[in-house]
Amino acid sequence: MTIPSSRPEEEDEDDDEKKGRRSGPRDPPFEQWLDTTGRVYKDPVRPRNWLGGKVPFPLNPSFKPPTPISDKLRSIVYNEYMTNPEVYNVRVLSERYGLSIQRVDAILRLKGLEESWKKQNKQLQTGFQAGMEEILGVTDNTRTLRQLTGQGMRELGEDATEADASSSTQDSLRDRYQRLFWEPVVEGQEPAVLRQLERARLQDRSRARAMMELKDHQAHVPAPKEQVHAVVERPGHSTIKFIDVGGKYVDLDDRLARLKAAKHRAQVRQKRRVRPSQAVKNQGAAVAAH
Repeated sequence: MTIPSSRPEEEDEDDDEKKGRRSGPRDPPFEQWLDTTGRVYKDPVRPRNWLGGKVPFPLNPSFKPPTPISDKLRSIVYNEYMTNPEVYNVRVLSERYGLSIQRVDAILRLKGLEESWKKQNKQLQTGFQAGMEEILGVTDNTRTLRQLTGQGMRELGEDATEADASSSTQDSLRDRYQRLFWEPVVEGQEPAVLRQLERARLQDRSRARAMMELKDHQAHVPAPKEQVHAVVERPGHSTIKFIDVGGKYVDLDDRLARLKAAKHRAQVRQKRRVRPSQAVKNQGAAVAAH
């Protein structure tokens, strides 16, 4: 008995696959692909070479991050401040370079930390910084900008500058500086100084709030009456005008002290009244006992 061979069928399938490949789209040659599709991959280290073309993420086109400030401008800001902090203060540098006060403060902090690391002989990743500035397009901005006035605003862009301006009004009530403390910390433990300072700051705030609430409850300052105007006119003399200002100029601390003193005097008088009546009762009880 002979078993039929399956080679003719396999040969037919191979022929069909070859025909399908020939009839389908063929890949372009390498030279042509390199000039068209592969051009973006030929030189990947280019400024703003995003995956989405003009945006970093194709699925989030609204996310357009601003270009960071160049290290050259940060060094200029720091050197000017260190030259004369009174003349080149944070506000002057903010107006001069078109940056927010918070951003100038952050630049001074980072550059100060960088200088302290240099004194400690710590190695800085300046090569990595230069490479990232090239990729993010910081180098192109510094080449095109000639004037230093307002350079920070032009490097950041209009959107980031407006965002800083709006956030600076909200941060006016917050603490302006979070001071930098150097504390040796054992591995596996947390720093204690910053935690204690934060607790003390919160306690001060709660204590001040409690004092204000106490004053509000204790100060029974009468509400100001309606203004009564009195005009006195005498012939040959200037006119005198009297205006009742109510409790507008009342000193709250002095008012509290007076209320406390009056309360103390009332308690003393009450004790003086109780003593004679108590003595009379005692004498009556003694007479009844005899």
